[in-house]
Amino acid sequence: MKLPRVSAVVAAAVLAPTVLFPSMASAADNPQPAGVSGPDTGSEGAADQTGGQEEHDRAEVQRLLADPESGPGVREAAQKALAGTAADLRQFLTVELARQRGDDNRVKLSKIMVAGGPAVREAAGHALDGTDADVLQFLTVGQFTARASDERVLAVLTLSDPDNGPHVREAAVKALQGTPADVTRFLTTELPALRATDHRIKVSQLAETGGPAVRKAALAALDGDDAAVTAFLKAGWATARAADEAAANTPAPQPTRSAEQQPAAPAARPAALTTTTGTTADTAAGATGATGTTTAGTTAAAAEVRPGQLAATGTEGLGWEAGGAAALGAVGAALVAVSRRRPAED
Repeated sequence: MKLPRVSAVVAAAVLAPTVLFPSMASAADNPQPAGVSGPDTGSEGAADQTGGQEEHDRAEVQRLLADPESGPGVREAAQKALAGTAADLRQFLTVELARQRGDDNRVKLSKIMVAGGPAVREAAGHALDGTDADVLQFLTVGQFTARASDERVLAVLTLSDPDNGPHVREAAVKALQGTPADVTRFLTTELPALRATDHRIKVSQLAETGGPAVRKAALAALDGDDAAVTAFLKAGWATARAADEAAANTPAPQPTRSAEQQPAAPAARPAALTTTTGTTADTAAGATGATGTTTAGTTAAAAEVRPGQLAATGTEGLGWEAGGAAALGAVGAALVAVSRRRPAED
């Protein structure tokens, strides 16, 4: 009955050196200084974890600085965190970043609101009245929907603008039948070139049908750039047309004649009674009626005498009153001559 207990004791004695001696050998190979304990594996893991977190935070902050979408508030706070401690980096990423980003988004929304159309301004106003999430939703989705609505309105307005020509109208109709991207491309890329083409066609037509001033100004505009053509249509055309109308309403100047080209005045003939024989015969015949003859020269001379033109008395060019007085004086002289001749004949 004692044999099993003896066997257990013997087995323990045999196995004891195998278990104890390796541990003693290991301790001998790695002696420890007096008063120093072995390494604390738990403290080393915590230190490694803290250093890795700081490196990760610093890299994230630098990435935010390089992001063009980061606003001025985010950038300023990130620079401050990088100059601080690991705790400052943690504070920026977990607390400051969200607040600064919200402020920057509101500033960005305000700028879009000022530059946008009616639909954009309305949607931006609603977003500003909401939360930071509402502002972010407008910046990522809402602004593009509202902008597409405003751009369709602008494309429709180009159809009713009388200053736009056939090329602009044709392209506008085609864009409105397409997608929002087609409308955007029409307004930002196609419209300026098509409008310039239509303007040049219109100026060419005005040069063909306008007056001299319009034609001259139109040709000068066509020799310039698109801005010169637009300036002619806005102001130059009206100015040139007014000049043509003024010239049409002004009478043409009459050509002046030199002294040699003036018509010669009729030669003055002797007034009545300047020739003794003719005048006496004519007067006597008129007074007595005996001979019944009239001297032709005297009759013709009397016919040439006009009121205001009496060469013998020197009154040519006078008025109606001076000519009449001279004629009465000539008649009186004729009566005196007749009265003197009668006694001689008797």
